[in-house]
Amino acid sequence: MKKYIYIILAATAALSLSSCQKEVGTLAGNDTAPHAVLTTFAPGDEYDSDCDVAVRFTANDVTTDLYYLAEKTADKNARNMSDEQYADYVVSNGTKVTTSVNQIDGSQSADVVLQSLFGDNTISVVASNGSAKHLASTTFSGLQWVTLATGTFESKKMSALGIPAMKTSLQKCEQLEGTYRFKDLYKKGYHYVFKTQGKAQTDADGDTFYYVTVAGQEIGLTYGSYGNISVRDVATWQGNDAYLQYNTFYPDYNYVIIWAQYYVSAGNLGYDDDIFTADE
Repeated sequence: MKKYIYIILAATAALSLSSCQKEVGTLAGNDTAPHAVLTTFAPGDEYDSDCDVAVRFTANDVTTDLYYLAEKTADKNARNMSDEQYADYVVSNGTKVTTSVNQIDGSQSADVVLQSLFGDNTISVVASNGSAKHLASTTFSGLQWVTLATGTFESKKMSALGIPAMKTSLQKCEQLEGTYRFKDLYKKGYHYVFKTQGKAQTDADGDTFYYVTVAGQEIGLTYGSYGNISVRDVATWQGNDAYLQYNTFYPDYNYVIIWAQYYVSAGNLGYDDDIFTADE
């Protein structure tokens, strides 16, 4: 799988990673064999972090060539290869990392954005120098979403703050049971996620519905000097399941109504119904 957007030359820590310490094996002058490490991090708002991932490759100054490969973990396991065999496989079938210099060493790194990695994937890198090779791997689980309907989302509370009703897509997650979202609702890269709770219910008219919850999540907008706006359902906010009766999802009609609270770190902005109505 060779899906990527760009490779850039980066000096030390140009992006924020989970750790800024140098890994053993990437310090120039200390090694006699090729060595590489890889670190994954969020790729930025212009990408879909559910299935896209940024990877930073760093190698020591003994490394003359660097190759990477991303593939389904099940496919990798089915090959039943030793590390030595798989390193050769990555070199033969992967993508060579190149920069503006002849080799990657401990003072340099290369960033790659891999896209559309759905399901469980293994990302591997091989540092080589002639016949000497070093293999390193990490895993990434990408979520795949299926569109159930397009329609109109109206937030009564956000309408009061000047945000009108908007068109969006209702999507279901293939990997996480009972997980749904409104894609890119208020801002690209910020999805409004909700989850069903318990078994299906039947209303007085015989229609099937589920109760749903909305965990606290940022929506991509800010409120003056108070910073980021977040949303959650009132039942979650109050810690009281009695309020779940006001959060319902009708799968036969793709209709959703949620009693939602919007808030910032300083406090409550208010609460009212969020409603999604599918197009006919």
